[in-house]
Amino acid sequence: MLDIKFVRENPDVVDKSCASRQNAHWDRERFFELDEERRSVIAEVEKLQADRNAVSKKIGELMREGKRDEAEAAKAEVAANKQRIADLNDRRTQVEKDLFDLVAAIPNIPHESVPYGVDDSDNPEVRQLGRADEVRLRAEGPLGSWSVHGHDRLRPWHQARRHAASTFLVAPVPSWSAPSSTSSSIPT
Repeated sequence: MLDIKFVRENPDVVDKSCASRQNAHWDRERFFELDEERRSVIAEVEKLQADRNAVSKKIGELMREGKRDEAEAAKAEVAANKQRIADLNDRRTQVEKDLFDLVAAIPNIPHESVPYGVDDSDNPEVRQLGRADEVRLRAEGPLGSWSVHGHDRLRPWHQARRHAASTFLVAPVPSWSAPSSTSSSIPT
């Protein structure tokens, strides 16, 4: 996903990128409308919060001076401010969601070295590894999960445990033997 700041500062780059891709469109006007609305809502909320803080400080001074009527009027102003801030925060949340959805739909910008093409056949072949028509199956068929590393180089058990990132290992039963120096409550 592209950064909102990048899209805001480079709309022509985004236009060019969308033009070079099939079925890639973005609503430039809607993006700037939502971005402007988001910024104005944030500015208004910050102004209302600053006013609320100033009035709250004034309420404390009025209460110390004994002017309860003026303090109650200021409290009512703070309560109205608080409701307006809550409404604006709800609007901001909705606008940010819409803006995020719009920016998330914009495809990433391809590198300059990526050629323009209508479909996959327009892509240049950089290199080819192996032969595409060659199928490499062993004569005995596909390998089982116990021989992932091949028959010619099976891993020792201590390496297999480390490879599997396990803290214990269940060894095959035929090759397992208990240490002779352990004490056990089970009679042998």
